[in-house]
Amino acid sequence: MNGPTNQRRSILQNDSNAVLLLAIIASGLGLLAVLLAVVLRLEACHLCIFQRLVYFFIGASFLVAFLGWKHVALRFPALLIAGACSLWGLCVAAQQSWLQWFPTFEFTCRAIEPSFTECLIDWLGELSPTFFMATGFCGSKDLVILGLSLANWSFLILAGFLVASVWLVFGKKNRF
Repeated sequence: MNGPTNQRRSILQNDSNAVLLLAIIASGLGLLAVLLAVVLRLEACHLCIFQRLVYFFIGASFLVAFLGWKHVALRFPALLIAGACSLWGLCVAAQQSWLQWFPTFEFTCRAIEPSFTECLIDWLGELSPTFFMATGFCGSKDLVILGLSLANWSFLILAGFLVASVWLVFGKKNRF
């Protein structure tokens, strides 16, 4: 009785477990970033704080996908949102990595006109300064692990979340 239907259920069950694991990892990384900042007294910039938010949004999106796994109308958009958040965070991490690799006085993360990211973080900083107050500079490397800054690590991790999201949406035939 191991027909295609049972095999399909097994694949979907394994994928739902992977999505739950991804939700836990993404949320855990967001919490780890906050804890590292507090414990090591790291000065977070707008881009750092935004990446923390991205991890929480990715975690929430994967959690929604897990909880609604049997409903394509819920699972598919949640996985697309997780992928879109991963891509947006990837771009922000790339920008911050660029600023760290090629620091100049003319080009910083703060522009004459604040970007959407900066406005959002400033607004959140007014609501909850403990978690969202941006006091650091985007070009500084306060913590380097195995030769990579936190922004570099974030870029790699977010690329992994993006690949996982794309794989979960488009990777196997007849998934949806």
